[in-house]
Amino acid sequence: MTASQASELANRVAPMTGYLTRLRDRMQKRAWAADDPLYADVKAGQGGLHRLHLTLRELERLLRRASQERRA
Repeated sequence: MTASQASELANRVAPMTGYLTRLRDRMQKRAWAADDPLYADVKAGQGGLHRLHLTLRELERLLRRASQERRA
């Protein structure tokens, strides 16, 4: 994977993460039961996408640094 590919993928994941974050927040405000399976899935999905987004951004950063070091 290249830095630009990681960046592109992170850019595609970001809106999905945002959507699930807003959905989770709405569910919390409406006091969904913590043990509701749908609520649990939304929370798990939001957490997973958030971690994926952070991992992709970190990978992008590391790949760009490695590319710059190779040029130096």
